[in-house]
Amino acid sequence: MLTSLTEVSKAVAEHPDRIDRLIEQILTDAYGDEEQIDALVSAVADLLPVRGGVRVGGRPAILVDVTTDGWPAHPVVTYRQGGRKLQASLLSVEASPGSDIGDVLEAYRRWAGAKGMPQQIGERGGKARKEWAYPLKTVPESARAVRLVERLRARPLRLQFIGMWKPEDEYWGEPGDELEPDFEEIIEAGARPQCEMEQVIPGSDAADLDDAITLSADLARLGLRREAREMLRKLLVHDQRCIDAHAHLGNLVFAANAAAALVHYQTGVAIGEQALPPRYTGLLPWSLLDNRPFLRSLHGMGLCLWRLGRAKEAQAVFSTMLWLNPSDAQGERFNLQCVRDGLAWERDR
Repeated sequence: MLTSLTEVSKAVAEHPDRIDRLIEQILTDAYGDEEQIDALVSAVADLLPVRGGVRVGGRPAILVDVTTDGWPAHPVVTYRQGGRKLQASLLSVEASPGSDIGDVLEAYRRWAGAKGMPQQIGERGGKARKEWAYPLKTVPESARAVRLVERLRARPLRLQFIGMWKPEDEYWGEPGDELEPDFEEIIEAGARPQCEMEQVIPGSDAADLDDAITLSADLARLGLRREAREMLRKLLVHDQRCIDAHAHLGNLVFAANAAAALVHYQTGVAIGEQALPPRYTGLLPWSLLDNRPFLRSLHGMGLCLWRLGRAKEAQAVFSTMLWLNPSDAQGERFNLQCVRDGLAWERDR
């Protein structure tokens, strides 16, 4: 026995008349127009909230509720768009073909069309959201570091396109969980390209896990900070594009001197930014390992700015990191909220 709408959709997916079969399944034991529209609304409600992959009025939206006043009125959906909660006719909702919500919406449209219901469309909700693009232009606060970054401009790191990221494929919490506004905006932006940035570790062997970066971190944990620093500096002698070396140099001095650490992190970020095309709109997910040095440098830069009382700049960094890596493996949403709340940086926060 099929116990969920998802199972029903999968069971009929291979049939050319799968939508008609889905309608039959949904309307089982529903007699009369009132009961049938209630059954179709329940089928939509079973999939809510839908976070990604749907559009209302031509713009990405998050579906949160659906209600009906019964026959002959079209059901009304409640959705979030542009930071606001809005309502529109169910007919206004578009979804990816073949998705669970897409199939149920198509089932409703066919049923409504067969019943001769008017094809009214809901109004657009607000102005279109401006497309996000990478907003930072990092200049290290050291003349020496600035000269280094300029010299490296002729040899930017490579950026490899991995595929399209789709918000509907991500986990955004349980259905009853409240979604933070930052993530609503990211979902609304829809599918975006995801890329992996080249990672340079001079002299390392891809099959050798004990690379110089790992060894330097081990030395630092043992209190051998001078030895760790020397190992990182030797890497930079071979190739100054080694972002992870800059990030770990920042880690070594962060506790004692945030201003000095900031320069190291800024250098790593500025080198990485040279790999990004103008108005880069994509992601650099943490799950792609070679992106981690750049994300570590951004994280360290944001913490230093926060610690130095430069809250507006720190907020821009943490927000950028959410857009680059919505899975938020580094917990930037918590840092972002603290900065917005006006809280000072604390070592154990």
